[in-house]
Formats: sequence, structure tokens, C-alpha cells
Amino acid sequence: MFIIFSDEGDLVGTYHKEILMPFGEFMPLRDYLQSVLKFHPIEDFSIGANNKPVLINGFLVSSFICYEDIFERYVKQKSENVDILVVVSNDLWFGRSVAPYLHERFASFRAIELGRILIRVSNSGYSSITFSSGGKFFLPPNEKISKTFTFNVTKRDTLYYRLPIYFEFILIFVIYFVALVYRYILDLK
Repeated sequence: MFIIFSDEGDLVGTYHKEILMPFGEFMPLRDYLQSVLKFHPIEDFSIGANNKPVLINGFLVSSFICYEDIFERYVKQKSENVDILVVVSNDLWFGRSVAPYLHERFASFRAIELGRILIRVSNSGYSSITFSSGGKFFLPPNEKISKTFTFNVTKRDTLYYRLPIYFEFILIFVIYFVALVYRYILDLK
């Protein structure tokens, strides 16, 4: 759960995670694995629903928790008409691997694809502010810092943002069709 407060300390909004990760947050095929699970009792997390963007200081903010930010279609759906994307993550369980760095890199793609600013905060991984242009302010893991940032909130509707959600599949089909036609023409010569 992600809780958002105003500068005055008033509750502005909450966000409950909607995409749960298998094995860490829920057990897939629970009904079929009962005999195995009695040795390792795990309770599933509950899935949030109906999360809405929150208005903060005149900006519409859409929130995500942890790995929800790598699901581009999900983020795109939740980002309609928002100004800023915010991701809160706990990358501690990755340990000293490349995974926290990769997780931050994957999240930064959403800012570029959607033409929005993405603010990512991690308690033990990489925290960053990624601008719609791809530029970023980056903090390495385990860096304890308190800093105030001032920047212009710009949003631009990218081609990816304006196109239908399944446009990639249509584009792949068109490219495949063109390749088939090209190969057919080459075989005729």
C-alpha cells in the first residue's frame, strides 16, 4: 500500500498494488499445490482495485508499486491524462546483484514511452527522476540523502502514448507481411 499525504499532513490518496508477483506475493496454482504448500504456508497478498490518479499541487499523479512499472500496457492504461508517474519500490531482496539497476532502467522506459516524468524511489535500490526526454537525475543504491528538486513538469503525447494499446502487434504483422511479399518478389526473379 502506498499512502500519499499533503504538505499539511492531510491524507490525499492511497494506492493498493494491482499486479502481484508470483511466488513472492501470491502462489500460482494454489489449488493444485496444496500438498506442497502445507510445508511452506504462504498467504497471498490481496489485489488492489479502482486506484485513481491523485491531484497533488495541481498535478495529476499516477502511482505504482515495485514491478508494476515494467508492465508497459498497464502503466499506459493508468497514465491517461496524468502529469507525473511515481514508483515506490523495495529492491532489498535482490541483494548485491544487477537486478536493482535493471529494475530502474526498465522503469525509466515508461517516462520516455509515455512522455511523462517518472519519479522512482527505492529504499535500497536505485532512485531516480527520469524526464520525458530521457534525461535523468540518478541516485545509487543505499545512498542516504534528503534533497529538494525543482523542475518543470512537462508532458508530451508521444506516438506510443497516442497509438492503440496493441499497436505493436499490428506493426509486427505489417512488417512480417512486407517481408513475405519481399521474399516472394525475390523468389520470382
